[in-house]
Amino acid sequence: MVYGSPYSAEASNSACHFANAVFKKGHRINSIFFMHDGALNASATVRNPQGKSNNQASLKAGQATNDSPGPQTHQSTCGHTFPHQWQRIRAQYNTELLVCIGSALRQGVINEAERERHTAPCATLADGFELSGLGTLFESVIRSDRVITFGAAP
Repeated sequence: MVYGSPYSAEASNSACHFANAVFKKGHRINSIFFMHDGALNASATVRNPQGKSNNQASLKAGQATNDSPGPQTHQSTCGHTFPHQWQRIRAQYNTELLVCIGSALRQGVINEAERERHTAPCATLADGFELSGLGTLFESVIRSDRVITFGAAP
């Protein structure tokens, strides 16, 4: 579970590093659930402000720091690393990227169905992410032998 937003906390970057380390060791992660501010990791519109460093990631595009065991992040054409690095995990390891629908709505992260329902101007959920409820989280917890959280729940 990821509670931290992509650019204001270490939680998101730590979770991504952890996931990649797990995969490198040959283990599997069935799903990653984004909740509270963590829902912003699924936003196709979140950008790191120009001139501001990515607080939670001491990484540069394609270059890991000496003390970071995790992934080499790659900037997308928009110049940001989130949600691209999560999409890469989904594509490479077939891991579900689930976003709490309540948290997503509060953060303005919506899919096409929610866009129509709320008559919003556009969908903002990034490709590869799914809006989901707590029932899906509970099912995922039951299927798993461990649940690890990154960031503090509010």
